[in-house]
Formats: sequence, structure tokens, C-alpha cells
Amino acid sequence: IVSTIWFGQNSSVQSAGSAADKLNPKSIAVMPFADFSADRDQQWFADGLTEEILTGLARTPDLRVASRTATTRLRDSNLDVREAAKSLNVANILDGSVRRSGDHFRVTVALMRASDGVELWSRNYDRTEHDIISMQENIAYDIAVALKTVMDPAKLRAMVNRGTKSVEAYEAYLRGVAFEQQSSVDGNFDSVIDAAESFEEARKLDPNFAEAHWRSAQYWFGKATRVNTSAVWDAKHNEADRLEQYFIRVDDAIAASKDATERLKYEANRALMQLKFEESFALMTRYLKARPRDIDAWEDIGEISAYAGKRDWVRRAAERVQTLSIEEGAPRSRAITMTTLSLDFEHAAPRAKEQLKLRRGHAMTEYQAHRALIWSGQPAEARKILDRLTQSKLPEINMTLARMRQACAEKNINEARKLADQVYASPDTTGKWQVAQMMGDSDRAKAILQPLDHPERLPTLVQYMTYPSFDANVYPVLRDTLARDGTNRPEAISMPYACKST
Repeated sequence: IVSTIWFGQNSSVQSAGSAADKLNPKSIAVMPFADFSADRDQQWFADGLTEEILTGLARTPDLRVASRTATTRLRDSNLDVREAAKSLNVANILDGSVRRSGDHFRVTVALMRASDGVELWSRNYDRTEHDIISMQENIAYDIAVALKTVMDPAKLRAMVNRGTKSVEAYEAYLRGVAFEQQSSVDGNFDSVIDAAESFEEARKLDPNFAEAHWRSAQYWFGKATRVNTSAVWDAKHNEADRLEQYFIRVDDAIAASKDATERLKYEANRALMQLKFEESFALMTRYLKARPRDIDAWEDIGEISAYAGKRDWVRRAAERVQTLSIEEGAPRSRAITMTTLSLDFEHAAPRAKEQLKLRRGHAMTEYQAHRALIWSGQPAEARKILDRLTQSKLPEINMTLARMRQACAEKNINEARKLADQVYASPDTTGKWQVAQMMGDSDRAKAILQPLDHPERLPTLVQYMTYPSFDANVYPVLRDTLARDGTNRPEAISMPYACKST
């Protein structure tokens, strides 16, 4: 029923090309707030508050909000308002600062028109520590009203509500948000752990804080499903324990949520972890109908669709992620990945090249673009990227896989075998499986993943279903699970430009 819906057709989203020609007047970038406290020790609060305001605004259906990734890149630049807005492709800029003294706050915000730098609206919010939750909600609400969005004011007010009245829980939550941001910038694993602990603290301080439960659940999702990382995350729990902890938290989020639309997202992810792909797909399409600009949700439905064998929907999701992320000023390499893995070679290379122009030197973009070009039959173009990739700070396994793809595409079988031996000697399960696929060794590929074909380990095994070369039929437990769910996947293909096919 829902598979015929294509939200992009009737939305107000501009194409990447038209956005550059005419700015959407209802577009905004929330610049990272500055900490002007005497001791300059409140940057975590400023960062968390910035993220929460951005998140609240991003839920408004007709308001285009530049991504945090894009605005963070400009934090230390010397660009003025007009230059920053042009870089981010938005018509409005929100700037702000935080001053904290004891339990008193002053948050100053200013909304400026990008075309001429004129201040459209500004306000000081003087609050005590006990009012910081309502302050954040008021800021997001006031900005959305100032931009004359179409949303009903009562619905808008309910939408920006954070779902907690506990100041302590909210501050712990803001610390978690700030740590998450830091980890995405510098890759520091300690920040990841700190974020998880902060969200856990927030949910314990307020058992009715749905967003804190949800954020905590995401960390346990990673622990329960990601190959090669679970032991690093938490050596004290086995996979069944980790999965149980995820369900505890996502169930708490569903029970506590007062936002029916947000609850759809929680329920969709829960169904996914229960391996109910059709149900998960239906729930996420309902969510996206209400929140058509949520890029994370488009990435989610792309993954869900890949599991369910709906390649047409993977392609649709890839197009949305490409368009929306470029509009936001922070192209996501996931769009290239989904386009390539859905075998949409008509668009894989063009999207890769478009992102390469916008994010030259971005290692993950170059890595995904390299595979897109190889699979699209352009090994000469891919070779140019490979030379840059070898100078990046990507993990060695990624660079080895890229070199091996290049070797197979160029029919350098001996070089490919040497690289394959290096990966086989490593502990990287995913790397070894991909190498076996490239070498055309289906028996070895099956054996590498065979230990995952167990009821408690299926959430990990299904991660490989995003690959069109993954054959679910050779894993009996997974095969029977898919049959019960009514999931029909396309027939597995040989990996394009693998050494065997070459």
C-alpha cells in the first residue's frame, strides 16, 4: 500500500541545482553558539543548546535547516553573514551566545537576513537554571514563528517540547549531545563513551524522557549489531544481553513518547531489530510522510528497504539523501553508497562526482566514490581517486579493499591475491567477507558469516543484506526468518568487477 508513495514529488524540496539559483526564504543555518561565560567552561551547554534548537527547527515541514556538520565547519572561519549564508545556501542565519553565572543564564540570539546582513529579530533570554528547558523550547518556537512557517502554532509548540521537566536530566542530555558532536569531529572514542553515559544518566534521572531513552537505545543498537565492534563497546555482555538492553530502552522511549510522529520512528526501528522488515518499512514511510526532510530517516528507510529487497526504494532514498544533504551544505557519502549498492549505475558515478567536487579531500566520500566508479565501469576515473585515498587517514582495511577493487578492475589478479591474503590474515569479518566475494570464493564467503546464522546473532547477519551480492538462502536460520516475515529478496548477483567476473 505505502510502496507507491514518493514523498519527494509533492514536497517543497528544491533540487540541488535550483537551490543555488533561488534561495528558499524559509531556510536557515543555526551557527554554533559561543560561550561568553566568565570561565569559558560552558561550551558543552552552548553546543548542546545549539543542537537542540536545530533539531526543533528541523522538524518543521516547510523549513529547510542547514546541517550541524556544515555549520560546524564554519565555526572558526572569518566569513561574514552573507558569505556564510552563501556557503550554506540559506536565506537566514541564526547566531547566538551563552553566558552563565551560577544558576543564571543569558542566551542571546539574533536572526539575520543573509542577503544584506540586516537583523530581522533578536532577543535576550534571561533565565535561571530551572527554566533552561522552557528557554530552549521558546527559542525554537519564536524562530519558527518569526520565519512564518505554515505549521499551526499549537502543533509547533508541542513539537519543540523536549519531553522532560527535569533540569538535571536535561543537562545530562545536553552533555550527551555535546559529546556526540565532539566525537563526530575528532573521532575520539572517549567522547562516544561519554555521550552514551550521559544519555544513560538522563534517562535514569527522568524515566519519562523519551528522547534520552531513544539516544541510549542507539548505542545499544550498535553494540548489538556491529561486527568487530561489540567487544570494544562492552566486553561484559554477550549479544543476547546487548539486544535485550536495546529493547528495554526503545520500549521505554515508545512508552514515554508524547509525539505520535516521533513514536513511529521508534517503533520502526524496534520492528527492524525484531527482523520484521515489512512492518518496519510501513512505519518508517508513515513517519517520512509527516517529516519529509528528515535525512536520517531517509537513510534508515534506505537500509530497511535493502533488507526487504525493495531496491526501488533504496534508489529513492539515495536520491533524497543526495538532494537534501547537498541543500544542507553537507553532502552525505551514504547517498553514494545506497546508489551503488542498489545497482543504480546510471546515477552512481554522477552523484559520486558531484560530491567529490563539493567535498574534495573528504576521505569517506572518496572511498565510496571509488567503489561507485569501479562498479559503474570507470576504473580509470577510480584510479585518480585511489592515489588520493592512499594519503588519507582511513583505516588500513578500507584502503586495502579499495586497492583490491582497483586491481580486480584492471585485471591485475596477482596483486589482488596478495591484498586478499593481507585481509584474510586480519580479524576484520566484514573485510574478509568482501574479499572472498571479490575473489569469487562463495564457499569461503559463506563460511566467514556462518557463525552469525544463529537466532541471537541475526541482527548482525542482516547488516550484510544491504549488499546485492549477499545470498540469504545459504543461511538456513535467516532464510526461514525472512520467509516468516514475507520478505522476498532479489536473486543475489556476483560482485561487479570482481576478480572472478573479470
